[in-house]
Amino acid sequence: VCPTTLAVISAALDKMGPEADKVVPLFVSVDPKRDTPAVLKSYLSAFGPRFVGLTGTAKEVDVAAKAYHVFYQVHPGTDANDYTLDHSSVIYLMDQNGTFAANYTLETAPEEMAKDIEKKIRSDIEADVEKIKLDAEPGPEDLYSNVGTSKHYIRGVEMNLSSTEY
Repeated sequence: VCPTTLAVISAALDKMGPEADKVVPLFVSVDPKRDTPAVLKSYLSAFGPRFVGLTGTAKEVDVAAKAYHVFYQVHPGTDANDYTLDHSSVIYLMDQNGTFAANYTLETAPEEMAKDIEKKIRSDIEADVEKIKLDAEPGPEDLYSNVGTSKHYIRGVEMNLSSTEY
C-alpha cells in the first residue's frame, strides 16, 4: 500500500508543476519500531525531495493515529522483530491551518488528485486574500504556509514527532 500511495501522490505533485511547491506531503509512520527518521528519509527519497516523514514513540504515533481515525494493528510473529502490520490507507489533504480539506483513496488517479488540490489551493488563496482585505493589519498567521517549523500540529494539537526533514 505505502509505495503505491506515495507514487500516486508524487505523480499528482509532478502534474501540478510550480503549484506543488505549496504542498508538503507528510508521511506519518505507524511503525515506529522499524521506521526510524533515518529509515524514513531513505525510503521517502525514492518518491522525491518533497516528502517529509514523521514518526515518534509508540504512544505519540497512537495519538496521531487516533486524531486522524487511522486503523493499525500489529500481528506478532515468532519473535519481537518478526511481525506484520495492517493499517488503513487514506490520503488526507489539510489546509494551511491544519483543517481537513479532502481525502483520497488508492483509486484516485494522479490527474484527479492534482486538479482537486490545485482547486483547493486557489480557494484557500482567495479566502486568504479576503481575510487580509478585512484585516487592517494582517499578521504572520495570514501567511499561506508554516513550512520549515520544527513542530508539527494535527488539529491544533502539537505532535512531538521526529521528522526526516531535520
